[in-house]
Amino acid sequence: MAGVRGDAAGGLVRPRLLARLDRAPGLTLVVAPAGSGKTTLLAQYAAGQDVAWYRLAPDDNDPEVLAARLAAATSTAPSALVVDDFDLAIGTPAEDAVERLLGTTALPVFVASRRLPSFNLSRAELGPVALVTADDLRFRSWEVERLFGDVYAEPLPPADAATLARRTEGWAAGLHLFHLSTGGRPLPERRRAIDSLSGRSRFARSYLARTVLDELPSPLPDFLRRTCVFHVLTADRCDRLLATTDAQARLEDLERRQALTTTDDDGATFRYHEVLRRHLETALVEELGEAGVRDWYATAAGLLEDDGAVAEAAAAYLRAERWPEVFRLLRDGGDRVIADPNDAWPERLPPQLVQGSPWLSLAVARRLVADGRIAAAAARYRHAESLFTEPNARHLAATERRALDAWTDASARPGARWPDRVRAAVRGRPLDAAAGPLAAPEDAFATATALLLAGHAGEATTLLRERAPVPDGDFAGLAVRLVALVAAVASGDRPSDTVDAIGADAERAGLPWLARLCHAFTTLGGPERDAAAARRVAAAAEAAGDAWGALLASGVAALA
Repeated sequence: MAGVRGDAAGGLVRPRLLARLDRAPGLTLVVAPAGSGKTTLLAQYAAGQDVAWYRLAPDDNDPEVLAARLAAATSTAPSALVVDDFDLAIGTPAEDAVERLLGTTALPVFVASRRLPSFNLSRAELGPVALVTADDLRFRSWEVERLFGDVYAEPLPPADAATLARRTEGWAAGLHLFHLSTGGRPLPERRRAIDSLSGRSRFARSYLARTVLDELPSPLPDFLRRTCVFHVLTADRCDRLLATTDAQARLEDLERRQALTTTDDDGATFRYHEVLRRHLETALVEELGEAGVRDWYATAAGLLEDDGAVAEAAAAYLRAERWPEVFRLLRDGGDRVIADPNDAWPERLPPQLVQGSPWLSLAVARRLVADGRIAAAAARYRHAESLFTEPNARHLAATERRALDAWTDASARPGARWPDRVRAAVRGRPLDAAAGPLAAPEDAFATATALLLAGHAGEATTLLRERAPVPDGDFAGLAVRLVALVAAVASGDRPSDTVDAIGADAERAGLPWLARLCHAFTTLGGPERDAAAARRVAAAAEAAGDAWGALLASGVAALA
């Protein structure tokens, strides 16, 4: 059918995604699980344009009939063609009919599907192909804030929007279901609902059952429910837990069906979407009872410990309420238990237990650093130092704390490490700080920052361009990418969707302070240029205790 359905173009307009569609080549695949916002995005793109829109139905399996229907939809010479719900055609003769159409039409074509089509994308007649994924569609924390304020008219403070984005993984349907569950309630109640987000929402349960679980063949829902005790799934773990031998095939089947199951390493490991995992755990409690679920988690924890995944094992023992096992792991290998800064399970422990544990106090200190709360982190580091009795562990806490001293104590003298060099540059000696070593990515970050503060944006850009690529997911990689962006802006360029990518990676890496700063930078470019938005970021940073982030975001607001 031509045109756009009248109810499809609602929701939050996200210029970063519409800009990608505007730049798209002949074929664009929008591939993501149910509820990711595929149709909404394409409807927003089509609004105000003469776009032909065809939504596949389950009976569109005759290739000749489908070809005739698509020809009829494009008979009015539209500017583009949208084919929605294409997953219904995958693996049928209708898929071949659409592929033949793609090879003959000059129209830009947008295909929305829950699964990646099996088109031969190497065919020259298809031309270049763009791919919009679930990660692209994921709502960033600042987009969640705008969604609830501008669309739902029930604003959330920035910190709560960030927490909700993290716990729903920015899934559009999850955010909408949360709104349905809490709409009209006072803000304090909605904030408590975020803190206690679970799988018991009747809206979420109905949606997941209808769009995900009910479409799966018989063995898979039970497999999902029984294996939701793992945050990271491998075939070996699942087979040992279930006493089976076919877990790899089942995990690959779930990922292929886009059943809110993903893999980032070609099938070596998998993970379930957090909203689905909470729903599955609720269903598991209904099946086994609370005591049975605790025993099941304890069994999984033992398997994880055998694998050497002590952080995951500690989280599973915590859910099983096996307190002696949790503290045994902390005593015997606390550095490995808290190694992942994204692990939030220590926050679920009673405060008095965290207060009395040096390793848990160290974990909290690191999370405070990640949130930009440097003064609070320094105090927590000192508390951890006071609790450690083992010299090497106490030295570790002291070393990390001393890296903060130059930023919290005006009398502290910066040393030679890269954080000290950045602090020296900020204090007014940027060219001296720029003269340090370049052995590691962090050194490149420090030198480039110093050059920027000295006014040498071109030199900073050249330095970063010549540096070897660094991993995107750690602080060093993200910091180098961000300072390269700042150098480009200082040289007269506009921020692009690059800054959004850095912010999204910072959220995934558990670095809220860096994500906030990227949000501030998004206000400088394109249609979202908005000094007031940057000032809101500064206010949010200040409210979080991130004084340096507030200062930097205020600077961005002045530029905007």
